Amino acid sequence: MKKIATHMGWSFKHASEVIKRYVALSPAISDSLAEKLRTTEQQMSL
Repeated sequence: MKKIATHMGWSFKHASEVIKRYVALSPAISDSLAEKLRTTEQQMSL
């Protein structure tokens, strides 16, 4: 997530929101991405 945010020039929060929208639009293709996002969010909230 950090690499995506840095590469795109986005904040971590914005990158997370964009990826959540992508996951919602293409759940069959992005299942692994959704799992990685959930794991990252859980780690960030600790």
